[in-house]
Amino acid sequence: MRSVVLAINSESSSMPMANLPAHVASRMLVVHPGNKCLEVPIRITAKEALEGVTLNSVIKHHGEYIVANTLQMLLAETVDTLSCNHPSGTRWVELFVSDWMMKYPTETVEDFALFMQKIRTSAYGPLYAGRLDSAVLFERFQKYMAEKVELRERTVIEEQRLSRLASEKALAQEVEEIDPEARKKISEQLAELSHKHLMHKVDMAREVDPKRVAHMAAGIKAAADCETGEQLLDALRTYPYDDVQNALQDRAKELGITLPTRQEIINAARQLAKNVHKGSI
Repeated sequence: MRSVVLAINSESSSMPMANLPAHVASRMLVVHPGNKCLEVPIRITAKEALEGVTLNSVIKHHGEYIVANTLQMLLAETVDTLSCNHPSGTRWVELFVSDWMMKYPTETVEDFALFMQKIRTSAYGPLYAGRLDSAVLFERFQKYMAEKVELRERTVIEEQRLSRLASEKALAQEVEEIDPEARKKISEQLAELSHKHLMHKVDMAREVDPKRVAHMAAGIKAAADCETGEQLLDALRTYPYDDVQNALQDRAKELGITLPTRQEIINAARQLAKNVHKGSI
């Protein structure tokens, strides 16, 4: 099989940068003047490798010879820095690069550079018997790809989180700019929707335990009818259901009353019982 460098013309078929989309042009590596290879930073981060331009796109822009020559130089530099056993000559380097380019056309030059960086720093452990050849490199590149997939998943999750936060912030800003009267009307509509949602849950549970559901419905009605803190506390003790407890807390906020949680009431009752018990001893 002929290697990439030997199989192609040494002239680059480079396209003008102006013909590239802006988001691609900003990340495209440039050719080192007079060196027929790309200018690759000495240190590459995982983020740079993840955001790099795909091998196919770089080849379309700079030509296959330039890309293959760059990868061969990166590999040759790595071999020179390691004290290891490797095939003699440069032919194996040319063949490995050719095979890698065909197998991973959607990865990036930065991926290759970062992978070489990890090989030099023994990120995947020492070389077996000090041996470095194509089989060893392909086996370890599988580990690199597993790391990249995990990083991509984490990046997507973080981007979704940031996008959600930005949307919530924008929504909060829009709400602040709404006329107070309109905001009050929206709050009333939301409260009505919340009440309908609670009643829907009651209806869904009706066949399961009619008595419990009836008691829950009574609690929801009691929450809406409460006007004083004493009434709220009484309902809080009477109806232990989460939906009713939440409705009571919402009603307390509407009335400007700070209401303890049911658990706090239970804890206070237990402490009182302990004190009474101690006093009787």
